[in-house]
Amino acid sequence: MSEERSVPWAGGLAALGMTVGVVALAFVGVSSLQDPDLPLPPEQQRLQAEKKAALEAQLTPTCGPADFDLVAAVHDPLGTKGQFKPDQDLTIWVAAVNTCAQAVDFTTPSLCLFDGFTLSTAGAEPRRGGTMCAQAITSWSVPSGEAQRASYQIGNLPPGEYTVVAPFAASGALATTTFTVVP
Repeated sequence: MSEERSVPWAGGLAALGMTVGVVALAFVGVSSLQDPDLPLPPEQQRLQAEKKAALEAQLTPTCGPADFDLVAAVHDPLGTKGQFKPDQDLTIWVAAVNTCAQAVDFTTPSLCLFDGFTLSTAGAEPRRGGTMCAQAITSWSVPSGEAQRASYQIGNLPPGEYTVVAPFAASGALATTTFTVVP
């Protein structure tokens, strides 16, 4: 509901079709503008920063260890991978690669990044291996675009097609690879 009053200077406004109420609102709106060259008071700066952080948090997807790319490879002492001879000493390398735009912090239930590995080939029992890991909750941090790695010596193997599976301790997801030992 609008109220009009008789104000001496309002006569000119009435001739223009404006009411005192509209002028008051327009004046209040203008008085609240901030000079862009003057800094905001500290409390307004804090509120503005909080609003910005909340908005960025809504726009930035949250990443965790389940979002990592898990990679496994087998190498000989020279770093060659893929196909090997039976007399070559081999090493399994596994890595958790952070492909997220920000660092990811996570924990594992032991000091190990991966829960060992399983090496299998046709006609033989799977071979389980790894390192002894103390049972202690361990904190990890992987920056964006970087990786945490682990390696396991497996020595030389008889000819065959092999599969390596290594469970990532933080999520249970599997890093896998296959390789061949030729006669």
